[in-house]
Amino acid sequence: MVIKSVNSDTTLEFREPEGDYCQVHLTAHDHSARKRVFMYRDGADLVSLFRAAAADWRGWSGERRWKSVEGELSVSLETDGLGHITMSVSVADELGDRPDPWCLQTTLTLEAGQLARVARDAERFFAK
Repeated sequence: MVIKSVNSDTTLEFREPEGDYCQVHLTAHDHSARKRVFMYRDGADLVSLFRAAAADWRGWSGERRWKSVEGELSVSLETDGLGHITMSVSVADELGDRPDPWCLQTTLTLEAGQLARVARDAERFFAK
């Protein structure tokens, strides 16, 4: 499942579902991160986030958030009410006793017309 920004080459990609885990790749021209994310049952909640955004494609008030159970991936959506959605994404490796934790945060710009496809793609990916 790939979500692409309309303003840049930034992408958020979900790959290799395996049990309660999947690989998450956050990529742009000058930065990238890859993390195996424990999704447990969080995939259904992420699908719900995208479904709700697609249903409210004309816009909503405030920020809509989702975070994986262990906090290594978070997604938030905000709209300007004019058909543009800012998706903020954070991928982190801050758990455990690792000596050098890291976190990459970036934003992707989506158009309201993308939301239905993103919701469908998420449903298919997390149904596996």
